[in-house]
Amino acid sequence: MRNPIWKIATTHLLAKKRQTLVATLGVTFGIMIFIFQAGLITGFQAVFIEETVNSTANIHIFNEPDKDRPSIIQRMLGAEPERWI
Repeated sequence: MRNPIWKIATTHLLAKKRQTLVATLGVTFGIMIFIFQAGLITGFQAVFIEETVNSTANIHIFNEPDKDRPSIIQRMLGAEPERWI
């Protein structure tokens, strides 16, 4: 025995052919736009990451810290760290 819900659904789909066509085209167009947008965003993301990674320098020049230089606190207080306490 057929389900009465299927009978009601097919009756409405076949009776209102123009409304069915408009709804089908609307859903199809919406899904098409969604897939296009998702692909576009994924492509932009890949290009952005690739450009960001490739724009960094291959050689980094660092200023080595001077180990013999006194700290700012030592220069301000003029004392050794043992005398602060």
